[in-house]
Amino acid sequence: MAQMQEARGGEKVAEVWAAEPGAAGLAEADFEVTKQLAEFVRSPAPQAADELVVNATPEVQGFSGIPGRRTSFRNGKPAETGDLVELRREAIPASSFEVRAGFTREAMPRTR
Repeated sequence: MAQMQEARGGEKVAEVWAAEPGAAGLAEADFEVTKQLAEFVRSPAPQAADELVVNATPEVQGFSGIPGRRTSFRNGKPAETGDLVELRREAIPASSFEVRAGFTREAMPRTR
């Protein structure tokens, strides 16, 4: 694993430990859906996009590889740490994405 640091305005905002691309026997195509999800959430919630497991280039996520541990910093001090504890390949049935009985679709309220 390699350690990378992210800074904004000279202040450390994150520290990431990442496995090299191809770790755990995963191919670039295995991350296509998370890349699409990251793009989808980047505009309304950029910090949420940063938390996704995306095997991307340094230009896209600031480092190359799969993040195993990410610590965010506030005012120079560790604030939150997230660890990847399991990584597995499995088929997800389409029924997992169906709206359950009793639920209805609603637009999300604008926060700004």
